[in-house]
Order: sequence, then structure tokens, then C-alpha cells
Amino acid sequence: MANIRQPALPFRFASCGVIAGANFTPQLAGGATNIIVTANTLYAAPLWVPNLSYLTMIAINVGALVAASNARLGIYKDSAGYPGALVSDIGTVSTATTGLKKLVPAAAIKLVPGVYWPAVVFSHGPTVDGVSQTSNILPVLGLTSNSDTNNYAGISVAFTYAALPDPFTAGGAPVNATFTRIGVQL
Repeated sequence: MANIRQPALPFRFASCGVIAGANFTPQLAGGATNIIVTANTLYAAPLWVPNLSYLTMIAINVGALVAASNARLGIYKDSAGYPGALVSDIGTVSTATTGLKKLVPAAAIKLVPGVYWPAVVFSHGPTVDGVSQTSNILPVLGLTSNSDTNNYAGISVAFTYAALPDPFTAGGAPVNATFTRIGVQL
């Protein structure tokens, strides 16, 4: 799987074994689709980290901009299948231009084996790379029913754009629609 590339966000599959310096997305994704995100919504998707790793970059890809807009990215620890304590609020990127928007933390962030939740909140509603819930993700959060192929892609919750909360805002719901794709480099 090390040679598989995804369009726009140059990140490989996650949950398969971490190769130092490789790029991953929480969702297994064969191709990007566009999604207009909702401002003031905190999005997070589960990422399995099977061995000791260091997060050295986090990114989103903006397809259609919104003037004077931003996104704030970070990563959370898992808390019984829901984002819990904040590991790091990595910072802010402008979504006022298109293209890959990446942040490099001041120091690599140590991640011990387990589940983590890369997260993003947007000040406005740009179009970003997303992943469809129907076939491009592993059903880590489950399916919407036993008879269909709609996977839950991540968790979203209302949150006014600001520094990331610690812990993650309670009351979020699993999303079974196209979901924003957040890339990380481990």
C-alpha cells in the first residue's frame, strides 16, 4: 500500500501500519470528492496509529476559497470511541486561497499506539477535499444500518470558530455524508 496515491491531498491510507515519514488520512479513500463545509462546525475522524509515531504535518486541501476565511487544525486522543483530550492545537491556515494547506508543528508530536482524531474547524464555508461515506472509507465508526453501505465517516459538532477546545466538545454526532478529509504525516 505504500505506493498508493490519492488526488489533491498526497496522503496514503491509514490504519494499515505506519511507515515513518509517510502521509495518511483517517479515512481509507480511493478518490477525493468536494464538500462545502459548514462554518463553526468541529469535524474529527478516527485515525488508528498502530505503533509509536510522530506527527510532523497536518493538512487540508481547499478547492474553492472563501475570502478572509481560515481553518484551525489539531489532533485529539480517543475517549471510548469519541474524541477526548486535546493532544495539540497545531494552528491556523488560510482558506482564502485554493490548494494544499499544511501545518508543521513546532516540534514533532509523539503518538503512542492507539486511536487519535485529527480535527478541523472552519471560520467560513470553503469547498475542501472530502471523502464519500458510501465506498471510500473503512467502517471504523460503523454502518448506518445492517443492509446498506453508508459508513459513518467522522464526528461533527457545533463549535464557534476559535482555538480548539480541550476536551472535544460533547454532543457530537456521527456523520454519514461526504466528510472533510484531513491529512497527517507520521
